[in-house]
Amino acid sequence: ADGRMKPDVVAPGYTVLAPRAHAASQNKEETYETLGTSFSAPVVAGTAALIRQYFEEGWFPCGSKGCNRSSVQPSGALVKAVLMNGATDLRNVQDVPSGKIMEPINPYDNHQGMGLINL
Repeated sequence: ADGRMKPDVVAPGYTVLAPRAHAASQNKEETYETLGTSFSAPVVAGTAALIRQYFEEGWFPCGSKGCNRSSVQPSGALVKAVLMNGATDLRNVQDVPSGKIMEPINPYDNHQGMGLINL
């Protein structure tokens, strides 16, 4: 209990739509709904990669590709700051495994940190 707020941000980890793998010969494209932190971590990693690409391709500061003649090489701190400052507040959190009880939460608390990542 050192006074730090964790988590920094939260990401979807419930009812995530994922691709279903098939043999190449089946030529099927199917998805399924799944859940778990193993699905929320890639959401954050992919979002961070898009933020990094945004700066590296020169979209900043005008919003069109290449407008900045010299691309910005973003630090990890900059990527994290964009993730955190773009997050939106959650209203409730499931506090029991049954999923039937929703507990109200406050912005910047230890349930959600800065909130749900949002590009």
